[in-house]
Amino acid sequence: DAAQARAELAAAEFRRTVLEAAEETQGALARAQELSAASEHADRAARQSQQVSQLAEQRYRLGIDSLLQRLRQDRQTLERELLARELRGEQLQAALRLERALGRP
Repeated sequence: DAAQARAELAAAEFRRTVLEAAEETQGALARAQELSAASEHADRAARQSQQVSQLAEQRYRLGIDSLLQRLRQDRQTLERELLARELRGEQLQAALRLERALGRP
């Protein structure tokens, strides 16, 4: 009956391992999906901010806006571009974690 006990222990360990792998995969997939949506939103915001910066540059050149207003818009654009790049990096890391959770090297 020691063999039976070892077999039951091995089966329980296997079930635990499978459940942990499933939870890890589910978590990695959810995080990858969240980051994908956030990254798309940040990219869209960065593109829109670039357009506003171009308009701010034109308004500055025409004397409608001050240099300070133009520089503030440029700073905002750079901040949005940085956020978009950071989210893209996190998205790639999440994709790698998902690949590992699925058992791919």
